[in-house]
Amino acid sequence: MSLDGGNFLMLEKYVQLDLNLPSQRVYGLGERTREFNLEQGTWTMWANGQETPYDDGKGGKQTYGVHPFALVQTKDPKEFMGVFFRDSNAQSPVLVFNDDNTSTLSYITTGASLEIYFFFKGTAK
Repeated sequence: MSLDGGNFLMLEKYVQLDLNLPSQRVYGLGERTREFNLEQGTWTMWANGQETPYDDGKGGKQTYGVHPFALVQTKDPKEFMGVFFRDSNAQSPVLVFNDDNTSTLSYITTGASLEIYFFFKGTAK
């Protein structure tokens, strides 16, 4: 994951941070009724206290919780990294797979208060 070459855009209504990820094996981003590994798409998360009828990404439905943590497997299958977005606002991470087997995660949120924690080089455990 690198911030070099990434973009940070802040407007009055939302914040967007683009991250380059080392693979297309990305897991997490929310509590939803679908597979743990993510496909390309938009993964809208909004804590509304009830299961939402709205589809996100490839059609998985969000349940009650918002867990904005992405676990990324690196090129080494035994090595992982993670990013946690501490944010209580409406958020829509967008995952795009690149031709070189990497991916781009665009984290988009409303509001300007955001804490980001990076977890580098370790096991998934």
